[in-house]
Amino acid sequence: MDIKTPSSGMSEKMDLSNLDFIKKTDELKFVICSREDYEWSKNIISSYGLAGRCKILLSPVFNVTEPSLLSKWIIEDRLDVRLNLQIHKYIFGAGERGV
Repeated sequence: MDIKTPSSGMSEKMDLSNLDFIKKTDELKFVICSREDYEWSKNIISSYGLAGRCKILLSPVFNVTEPSLLSKWIIEDRLDVRLNLQIHKYIFGAGERGV
C-alpha cells in the first residue's frame, strides 16, 4: 500500500482508516521528498502502531532526496523500516520504465 506523503499533494485524500486492517504480510511504502515527509511518515508509523505489524518501506524521491540522507535519518531515529530504492530508475533513468 502506498502512503501519500504531504509533498505528493495527495496525503489528505488518503483513507488512513485502512491502516486498521494491515496484516503482517502487508507492505507500506512512503515516498520521501523532504524532511517534512519523513517526520510526517514517522508520525503515521507511530500513531497507527505500524512498526512490527507489517513491512515498512521508505523510498527517497529519485534525484530529489539523497538515499544517503534518508539512510542517515533512519539510522539516527533507529526506525524499524527498510530503505527502498527504485532500482529501475538507476538502471534505465528517471523517465524510463524497465523492460
